[in-house]
Amino acid sequence: MGAVPPNATRSFLAALSILTLLLGCGEPAGGHSSQLFRDLPPAETANSLSAKPVELRQVAHIGSLSGPHAFGQIGAVAARDDGLIAVYDQQSCEITLLRMDDELTRRFGRCGGGPGEYRSVVNLAFRGDTLLVNDEDASSLFFVDLSGAQLRSIRLSNVLPHGAAGLGAVDDTTLIVGNVLLPSEDARAGDDPGRQLVLFLQARDATIQTGAVRASDVAEVNPGRRIAEFAEVCLGRENGKPVIAVMNAWAFEGVTIDAHTRQVMSHTLTPLKWHVPFSPRYPGRAPSLAYRPGPHVSAVACTARGALYWARRNDWEAVPPRNMGAYAEFRGYDGSLLYKRFIPADDSLYLGLPMAGWGEYVIFVRNGPDVPHLSIVQVRPRS
Repeated sequence: MGAVPPNATRSFLAALSILTLLLGCGEPAGGHSSQLFRDLPPAETANSLSAKPVELRQVAHIGSLSGPHAFGQIGAVAARDDGLIAVYDQQSCEITLLRMDDELTRRFGRCGGGPGEYRSVVNLAFRGDTLLVNDEDASSLFFVDLSGAQLRSIRLSNVLPHGAAGLGAVDDTTLIVGNVLLPSEDARAGDDPGRQLVLFLQARDATIQTGAVRASDVAEVNPGRRIAEFAEVCLGRENGKPVIAVMNAWAFEGVTIDAHTRQVMSHTLTPLKWHVPFSPRYPGRAPSLAYRPGPHVSAVACTARGALYWARRNDWEAVPPRNMGAYAEFRGYDGSLLYKRFIPADDSLYLGLPMAGWGEYVIFVRNGPDVPHLSIVQVRPRS
């Protein structure tokens, strides 16, 4: 399970650059944001793997002003393979278990530092009938059953001093965590070739194992031009096989990793123009096709079909900066492009931020400007 050979990686990236230039689309001069991304006709998905284009369709809305589905501010979401959903409310510090049909299963937790109490949960994940709760303020990972009773905990500060950027359960003993040390915003991808995209946490003894994929294996090393900070991470299952997807916070770039072999399955980089003002802190990086001059709001959500990559685009010249919408790509875990679109902020399909997925569904979260709510979106073959 050694690292990807550098020569092979460079050859792969060269071929990938050509492919992404063909598939990606920058903003035409004087064009409108709605022209940046458009729905792809089947011919533009030209893959040799017989992948079929998909479409997104909202099928459920969960959230209200009062009652069991009233949320103050949604901070974390997880979904189990059978559709059980866990939602953490940042205001009440409660965790709600529910299903897509609005069936409320249970609610537990409160604010505090004692048993069954939480302060700032940033990640949730299911491991069978156990819910993993990553409380950032407590620097701990709690294992609780579905009644809310705490089974055990791991002091994350002992093994991950800067916390975990993502969370998922590969099996009963192995967890994945997004590596917040990867790398800082002022570091280049090649500064520390040992930095890992994903770390593996052994639940039995709370030890960390590094993966086989380093930042320098998947990022072009070009000082002043490319930064890799793969903080967004999700875990999906393709035909029962666990697959990890990670997204670069500085570019529309995704990597999928076989969770068992810990080897790269695909690596994609879509050229886009990110229109932002010049920043003395990041000279020479605006505008560009392949990278962004600062981390934007981005996310990746895993399903059984593949991963949805999402990045918000802001108008930085507006005061305050204005949300213009989001770039969205849905890709199979083999890297095949199945959906690609720019979704304006006033579009009915702009539903917030994708935070979890299962089966053929993605869960979006939106905390404003109206009632905090979840939107369930079905990823289905394009008709």
